[in-house]
Amino acid sequence: MQQGRERWLSHGLWTVLFIPVAAGTAGEPVRPVARPGTEILTIEQARTYMVELINRDRTIKDLTPVQLDPVATAAGQKHAEEMATHRYLAHWNLQGKLPDQRYTEQGGTDYDRENIYLLTRLFGGADEQDAGEALPLVAAPTFTRREIEEIEASYYNETPPNDGHRRNILSPQHTHVGIALARAGTRDVHTLANTQEFVDRYVTVDPIPQACAIGDRITVSGQTIDHATFRAISVARTPLPTPMTRKELNDTRSYGVPHAFVTYYPEPYESPRPVSVTRDGHFSVRFLLSMQNQPGLYYVSIWVEENGRDIVASQRTVVVR
Repeated sequence: MQQGRERWLSHGLWTVLFIPVAAGTAGEPVRPVARPGTEILTIEQARTYMVELINRDRTIKDLTPVQLDPVATAAGQKHAEEMATHRYLAHWNLQGKLPDQRYTEQGGTDYDRENIYLLTRLFGGADEQDAGEALPLVAAPTFTRREIEEIEASYYNETPPNDGHRRNILSPQHTHVGIALARAGTRDVHTLANTQEFVDRYVTVDPIPQACAIGDRITVSGQTIDHATFRAISVARTPLPTPMTRKELNDTRSYGVPHAFVTYYPEPYESPRPVSVTRDGHFSVRFLLSMQNQPGLYYVSIWVEENGRDIVASQRTVVVR
């Protein structure tokens, strides 16, 4: 049997662990081996337990707990499954899409910030660099409590300056979180992937198109929630995403949001077009979306003030062609 060893790679908002272990018997399903007294969890139970751990860590810092969010979970689940089957770790997916766009396409309307994790176990002489074909996805995965604890610990125990996961967990403005978990594997390779999709919910918003043509105008409207106060609507642009290879994905690091090229404010602030805001928090503005008739992926962000902080309360993407 090959002696097991562990190797962690961590940078920014991502973590990967490769563990070569002894080979199993051909034809045997790849499953986690529960240590004595370790409870086996369904995926729903594992999600609930991870939220409990996140809130334990947030409570230590006197932060409000987050609630499990189904839309963010669904958006993250697709990404976790793709990372597990294709053995890559990145905030981008194979189509070149970032979490903001994937969350928008799933129907998300709030602000989403992602943590990602990948564990790869190698059996016998398997090579971590030999991706081969996509691994088969485990249809009904189970997880041990210890595995969920180790994922959360890998995030929370990061140290500066490579502590992006930890800072995301401890951001005070988060109100909800999506939890995605996936397994894939063969006799030689086994993967476990996780994403945490932290969500900030301070507005309810009316629909905008996910795609439109150059020259189209859109109306951005909604209402603030609780103690949030409307501040502004900003628009940014990046080139349209393009497909990426597994190597390109594994070479990526953390991600950001492009700088806004225009921001719309309510009166009396100077603005290219004033945002109408009522006393009860309703806001609305209609504007030309595209910048200088350029196609691209446009980010529409709604800013609010809450407890003295200016934060992004909603961020949606629109494909403009």
